[in-house]
Amino acid sequence: MKKKGFIWLLIALVTLPAQLYNHSLEELLEDMKLYHYSGLLETNPTGRAHAGDLFQHSMWVYCATHNLFTEKSPYTQGLELTEQEQRVFSLAGILHDTGKAGRKELFDKTHPTLAYAVNRDANNNITSIIHTGDLEEHCTVGFENIASHLFDTTKQTVFSPRPYIMKTKNDEVCDFKDMFSRLEISPEYQKLVAILIGIHWSFGNVRRGLMSNEFFLEKLKNLATAVDYEDGIISERTLHLAILINIADVKGLHPCCSEDTCLLPGRIDIPAPYPQCTPPPFVMFGLEPSLGKDCLGLIAMQNLLKYFSTIWHTSLRNSHHNIPIAIS
Repeated sequence: MKKKGFIWLLIALVTLPAQLYNHSLEELLEDMKLYHYSGLLETNPTGRAHAGDLFQHSMWVYCATHNLFTEKSPYTQGLELTEQEQRVFSLAGILHDTGKAGRKELFDKTHPTLAYAVNRDANNNITSIIHTGDLEEHCTVGFENIASHLFDTTKQTVFSPRPYIMKTKNDEVCDFKDMFSRLEISPEYQKLVAILIGIHWSFGNVRRGLMSNEFFLEKLKNLATAVDYEDGIISERTLHLAILINIADVKGLHPCCSEDTCLLPGRIDIPAPYPQCTPPPFVMFGLEPSLGKDCLGLIAMQNLLKYFSTIWHTSLRNSHHNIPIAIS
């Protein structure tokens, strides 16, 4: 009996949730500075499409979420945000790639295909962490990071809570719930931030013809259902933001600067650490509105919004399709 009891104690200790530590957004950004990108988008002969590492790109996307509205981009037509909604959308922008960092299985090298390369100085301090592209996997990882405290553990779901390991804080696990509280983001808006992080890559697949409008909407619905956001019912407003987060992501592949942003004080103007390719990705990928009838981004957005308001919204919004999201 003693041996059996000891075994159960070990199991309990192993399965205990990791202790969470309070960190500010600024501390998280400091941790993200460790991560350097290697892989996709860096081999263009004129320069890199991905002209920044994780920190720079996250800050540029944050600026892009702000500029899309202040510059009245055609992508925002028909959508106006309150001051708090702008803060929420911009927070999703700055956090959208958190799933590329802080991954325990990549530090432990237990992932089947990915691992971090950790560089250290003579005193064994980490100087940089090299990560490679994982296509969409980081979207689900980021969703699980941010939404860990929002999941209903009594309900079965394909998602599960996932820790973000802070290497600048001796492997402490970041408490995103506390971070949201410091930023005065309500639980309902926390859910929206998580959803936008989980979906931020997918409109690019729609634009390239790799994902159907229906699949995109069902994936968005699954994310909303997992955190019980608006009873899992997708509104046109949520859909529009899910499109815009991808537009901001591409815009932020190259430097974006901004004045008087809603979360961080002062002018943000962060230079690119690498040569930039020409034309810039926003033009290369057909997202630049000045391309007119050749703007693939606006065409895909209009088609998706039309599909939502006609076919999907009227006949499929209450369906219970389960789109599996593969992740290790």
